[in-house]
Amino acid sequence: MTEATYCGTNPLTKKKRRQAFQDWEEALVQEPPQQARPQPTQSGSAEPGPMETLPHDVHLLERARTQWQFGQWQALSALDPESIHHHPDRAKLALLAATAHAQRGQTGQARALTRQAIDWGVDRELITRFLLSGMHNSLARAAALAGQDKRARRHFEDALNVGIPGGGAPMAVRARAETELTQIGLDQALPRLIPATPPQDAPTYLKRAASEPSQDLMVFLPDRSQRLITLYPDHPDYLSHQGDRILFDVPDEASLIFSSNPEGLFSQGPRRDLFGLAPATEYRITGHLSCSNRSASAYLIEYDQSERISDHTDRAIDNRFDLQFRTSRRHRRLCIAFRIRGRGALDLGISVLRIQQHAGTAGLRTDSIGV
Repeated sequence: MTEATYCGTNPLTKKKRRQAFQDWEEALVQEPPQQARPQPTQSGSAEPGPMETLPHDVHLLERARTQWQFGQWQALSALDPESIHHHPDRAKLALLAATAHAQRGQTGQARALTRQAIDWGVDRELITRFLLSGMHNSLARAAALAGQDKRARRHFEDALNVGIPGGGAPMAVRARAETELTQIGLDQALPRLIPATPPQDAPTYLKRAASEPSQDLMVFLPDRSQRLITLYPDHPDYLSHQGDRILFDVPDEASLIFSSNPEGLFSQGPRRDLFGLAPATEYRITGHLSCSNRSASAYLIEYDQSERISDHTDRAIDNRFDLQFRTSRRHRRLCIAFRIRGRGALDLGISVLRIQQHAGTAGLRTDSIGV
């Protein structure tokens, strides 16, 4: 599907949208060239054998998912079947790489990677969601070229939410729009499309957030909903602001703690439960904290009705966390905190955490890129 399909100045009709989706789907899922098909095994079957478990990058899917959200197609298209062959999430990674090639107009590579993802067992419904997501992304670019700002924004939001339910956080929508508009020479349209300053009738908390660095962390909850969690510093005197970043200068032998507990006293739990986790359940928390000196550690502190009952911690590797834990049978509330040392800058506006039920526990779905 070419960009010309969407570059007319007249609004697209429903018939054209349906045809655009059909063209997109045919380009991705039609039979690939013979040389791109998997070679038969010695038994004559093209079915892949059991995947060999080898050391792999545990953060690769999380990183690829973030690249998809932010529209970093060139970086995402660098994934290839050979490099991800032994990765346990290879099917989802191949599909993400296919969408990147499709957005760059490289339909041959997109076709081959989609077929590879199918051979590796990717869910067909997931393929459909990403086909629709790609269509919305192209429609967003077309609307922007036609000067239809509201329509463009809506399509950017739909592109993210259709591909990954709940993925259309304002931060991600703005990042995707900025990337796409820059590529087509319309970066000057971004302030109109997604204003950095909220309108006069916007809620007070939005106006405040636009005028100072964010102290809110985007958290994706196990039910796939998303929530902005405010983090409170225990030493505000260590902080200063520079643009949209929080600068910190922590004295030697001291530390700075950002906590989701407004009370600030770890012995006393937060007054309300922000995360909704179930007792006696396995969870996994992954994510990225944008800290320039990469000195952060993450802490999970559990409380029952009246007291602190357990702690879990993980030191970031390359600013990324991957922490698995089981909630106590007495679990009622959770506090998330980050300990930072030294000097540097923190940008919570581009930081994110995801809380998921661990594989094998009740209620976990496995047909999402976010898994």
